Amino acid sequence: MKKLLFVLVLFVPLLLQGCNGVAVGSAVAAGVVYDHRTFNTIKDDNVAKYEIQDKIADTRLTEINSHMNIAVFHHLALLVGQAPSEKARIAAGRMARDNKLVKRVVNEVTISPPTTMLTRTNDAWITAKIKTLMITKSGLESGQIKVVTEDSVVYLMGIVNREQATLASNVARGVSGVEKVVKVFLYQNTKANS
Repeated sequence: MKKLLFVLVLFVPLLLQGCNGVAVGSAVAAGVVYDHRTFNTIKDDNVAKYEIQDKIADTRLTEINSHMNIAVFHHLALLVGQAPSEKARIAAGRMARDNKLVKRVVNEVTISPPTTMLTRTNDAWITAKIKTLMITKSGLESGQIKVVTEDSVVYLMGIVNREQATLASNVARGVSGVEKVVKVFLYQNTKANS
């Protein structure tokens, strides 16, 4: 089973690179392989993500000189990307906080020009490499970790203990092309099962 997952995580992003629409979101879309969230939590996270995306799109924050992605995992919303102004960055964060399904928001949107398609494709490749290595890392329960890569910065989300957070961070730091690793974890006190 791990070999099949390895192949899927490694090669599916490569196959999708020919599709511009898919490649743009694939850095955020490449997610959790074994997801231990409840069905309702997964549903809430997906609804929240699309509600926030729609609200941002309706206000036209992402039309000119911007690129924003939203990832929601266990009611925690992560906003990444580039905005043309601090006003646009703050407005996007406010829209995420106003969503009733979101308990916490981490706004990592930067004030800069949007990344290129080549950068976004590279981000998807970095995410795929990290997820593949996490699956094979002894002792790491990668099913509770979501990997998001934006402009070579890797964000790790999920519900983990400190030991798991360290293992995941070390895996991500070891991947070529990663400039920085940001932990956006919710920490639990119990030791993860091996």
